[in-house]
Amino acid sequence: AFDLKNNNFIQFKNIHVKNMRAGVRMKNSHHITIDGLTVENSHFAVLMTDSSNILIKNSIARNNRNGFRGEGKTHDITFDNIEAYRSQDKYEGYEKKYLNGDGFTFEDETFNLVFKNIISSFHWDAGLDIKGSDVTIDHVICEGNANGLKLWGKNISVSQAFVYKSKSQPNFKKGKPPLEGFGINVREGVVQVSYSSFINNESEDVKVAENGELTLEKSLVFRNISKGKLLGDYGKFSSKDVLWFNGSLNKPSSILSSADNLWADPEFMDPLHNNYRFHPTSPVYRFNPPLGASIPKISAQPHSS
Repeated sequence: AFDLKNNNFIQFKNIHVKNMRAGVRMKNSHHITIDGLTVENSHFAVLMTDSSNILIKNSIARNNRNGFRGEGKTHDITFDNIEAYRSQDKYEGYEKKYLNGDGFTFEDETFNLVFKNIISSFHWDAGLDIKGSDVTIDHVICEGNANGLKLWGKNISVSQAFVYKSKSQPNFKKGKPPLEGFGINVREGVVQVSYSSFINNESEDVKVAENGELTLEKSLVFRNISKGKLLGDYGKFSSKDVLWFNGSLNKPSSILSSADNLWADPEFMDPLHNNYRFHPTSPVYRFNPPLGASIPKISAQPHSS
């Protein structure tokens, strides 16, 4: 709809776009503000290449091939109060062996990225797929993606993430298990997570791949579904002051019940009906502030837009 082509110092306000390549496309553009953008049924909500000092706020991406994408030397990007739903990267002849489509995608040369007050749900692949470096992710909700947070970059800090019900993809290779279904998937790089909750993600709530490094603190990891597991630790992982619980296990594994962690039922009000508020007797209150993410408003009635 809008192709900036090296233009700078532009503001967009209250725009609704449908059926376009991108709501806003920018290349070598700087000092851009987008406020109140809604993009539907398009290739991208916003596509940024080699651009910087971009503020995107109060915006929605819905039913696109992908939501918000940064590539090249894109840097100093801030997202605030954004909702992204149901990205499915469909096109003629698309490869069905892996289903792509992310809410947010930032490639490996991007840096200085801020994502705050985000809902990114029901995408074929990731709520946030971030390969960039020097990244802050704060107050984000991810539901029903193949990967809630798929992280590859250096110096990524996550706080107040509420990630639940990630779902695996079908594996079209005969006899192979389903793909993905991870709450947080640290593929590479170095990630620090605090005050976050990972709940009932189908395959693994927390996964650290061989080349990944994750420090998890002051957080909660819970499942009451029989298949899958709380932790897939294949790289470098450490945790402190983390509450772990799997309702289908009688005894925890040793790493999850160490002196630096707590194995206990968090005593949610009604997790079967998405009410993740705590009973007053919950063990999360042994800590001040309590462990895990603050309970989001959508937890009782999750979006399905």
